[in-house]
Amino acid sequence: MKSNKSDLIQIQELLEEISQLDRLISMHEDAKDRIMAKQYVARKRKYFDELVKLLLDYYPVTDMPPAILLEKLFQRFYPNAHENPKPQPALEEVIRPFMAA
Repeated sequence: MKSNKSDLIQIQELLEEISQLDRLISMHEDAKDRIMAKQYVARKRKYFDELVKLLLDYYPVTDMPPAILLEKLFQRFYPNAHENPKPQPALEEVIRPFMAA
């Protein structure tokens, strides 16, 4: 059984990895290197999934509802997202990754 300290270390490492991937994604999108950017986005999605699972295990749902936890994550990584919202993709595009799993 893992200790809470190891969970916290893993959470911190995932947060750092996601931040680094954001920088790499931006750099490759600016350079018009879409293939690399897509690979980094896929890796970021994997790390973000791991992060959410760890956080939900570490902070039981009774202490912090999952929606609030996700909101805090988005505020941490995308603080200006509400200022310049992107067009919403079609519902089919949003749920496609979940249907493939």
